[in-house]
Amino acid sequence: LGVDGLGTTGAPTLTGSVGPPAGHTNERVDRDGGISVELYDGTVLWLFGDSLERDAAGNDLYFVHNSAALAASSEPAVTRDAVVGGAPVEFVTPSAQHAAAMGCPPDRPVSGLWPMSASAGARTGSTQRVIAFFANMCMGGPGEFEDRGVAVVEWTYRVGSTQPGSVLTGTVIEDFLFDVDSPEWGSASWTRSESGHDMVYGYDCGSPEPTGSVQ
Repeated sequence: LGVDGLGTTGAPTLTGSVGPPAGHTNERVDRDGGISVELYDGTVLWLFGDSLERDAAGNDLYFVHNSAALAASSEPAVTRDAVVGGAPVEFVTPSAQHAAAMGCPPDRPVSGLWPMSASAGARTGSTQRVIAFFANMCMGGPGEFEDRGVAVVEWTYRVGSTQPGSVLTGTVIEDFLFDVDSPEWGSASWTRSESGHDMVYGYDCGSPEPTGSVQ
């Protein structure tokens, strides 16, 4: 990040699980890959990887590749998830063209997106733009998956109209940040301010020396 240096300090203030409150339709949801980003009014956007729930016999009641939910600033670990047909709603879905370009093999034929990191960027009045990096994934059976580069997704928070429990939908703005064979770069994102082009994606390549537009 050039002349800037980033570090960590302090200690976690939250412990325990993140999920819907008791009595919620999906209070028994099992999710992975959770990442969060705090919005300008303190509301927290959570993005999750796979979400599933099984019945007493071990059968899947639903399986969703990625989902999103909001949490209030006073309860950042309590998500208010949207539910349609008894299941969480997929946050972002690759288009047919995007899925085809992933080139998923026969043993991992299902295309999907998994969140890696997100940053809340520029705010205009009561709206705020969020940019997230998602891994393009080809999936087969349990534990069978492989990455197909990184997609860039945007979502806009609108105070007053985006409520906890709302269906949240992201939009893919870049199918492949680099190319389909690039690794899962994108596990960190950062913003400097709320003005101008404030999204920073960093990858420092020491050997070979970076060339062209990829730095």
